[in-house]
Amino acid sequence: MRVFTSEIFVTEEEIREEEKKLYEKFGEPCVVLPPFLKPHAQNVAYECDRLACPHCHPETCSHTTDIMHAKNFVLVGDDRYMEEKK
Repeated sequence: MRVFTSEIFVTEEEIREEEKKLYEKFGEPCVVLPPFLKPHAQNVAYECDRLACPHCHPETCSHTTDIMHAKNFVLVGDDRYMEEKK
């Protein structure tokens, strides 16, 4: 999976169209992240717990860059996260 960052604010529909174009170009799933995400967080995408967005779109989005909503990570201490073994 390849992860890209949108440089401009676009609608959900425009993001999905761009992801389709990128899929056709690279032959693998591609995710386009919105521009408002924190720059340091854009290098990692976690499987989402489906609680990060007010209107989750499970058929078009399954990842988040917000570790607080990472499905397999738990808060350890005040500011550290650890991946859970399932």
